[in-house]
Amino acid sequence: TDKMKVTVLECGRVILPSCALFREEDAFYPFAMITKLRSRDALINAPVFCFLIEHPNGKKIVYDTAWNSMVRAHPWRNMAASHLVDQPILPPGQCINERVAALGYKNADIDYVILSHMHIDHAGGVKNMAGAQKFMVSRAEYEVAGKGGIAAYRKCCWDGVAFELFDYDDLGIGPLGKAKDLFGDGSVLLIATPGHTPGHTSILLRHGGKQLLLAGDNGYARKSWRDGILPGLMKDPENMERSLKWEKDFHDSSDDLIDVISDHETELDQFVYEF
Repeated sequence: TDKMKVTVLECGRVILPSCALFREEDAFYPFAMITKLRSRDALINAPVFCFLIEHPNGKKIVYDTAWNSMVRAHPWRNMAASHLVDQPILPPGQCINERVAALGYKNADIDYVILSHMHIDHAGGVKNMAGAQKFMVSRAEYEVAGKGGIAAYRKCCWDGVAFELFDYDDLGIGPLGKAKDLFGDGSVLLIATPGHTPGHTSILLRHGGKQLLLAGDNGYARKSWRDGILPGLMKDPENMERSLKWEKDFHDSSDDLIDVISDHETELDQFVYEF
């Protein structure tokens, strides 16, 4: 095909306090994010999205991997303390490898598995994609995740996986002007969007005079960047504000932009994009 095709894959859902996604100034963090301490009306049931990108050059990219299949039977074993915040929902057929298989592909058909960041609801399914050709994450993210320090990073999800670490170049795009051009033709740009985590990466896809921005957790939903709502969990508030502002400015100034899609977008009504 001569088109870029992007399929949004709902790989389960997550129940957690709404203040974890959308910061509330009067919330008592971090305790406000403990699901079992909150009333039902303070919780939100959000999707966990991954993306299959089918490039016109024949390459296939999976962006983010969502939950590991282990959360179905042993969530505490897989998630440890992060289970206090995130309550995973992963029905049969919705693990990332199962979604890929339902589209007619084997893991070995996937050329790149690229992570926005290494929190457990994004890197949890890395081992479920065993056999994919290449796993990639930013060097900045990998180094921070390797130190642990917060419950959302769980090394068991990627132990033994050989990642290709990438550094950003000064390409003049993104909140810091830094990105990696995956194929050297401007069609797939891995953009540094720090704040939620130090090495967070969004993906900008360009083809046929159109653009589509896959934002990862740079804002949990469109209202995050539209209204400047910070997340409850973030490593760097200053960079988080900068990244959200760039996202809104990019959306508002790009006539050829199809959409901006976050990994927990609650207002999405289209799941396949071709351009």
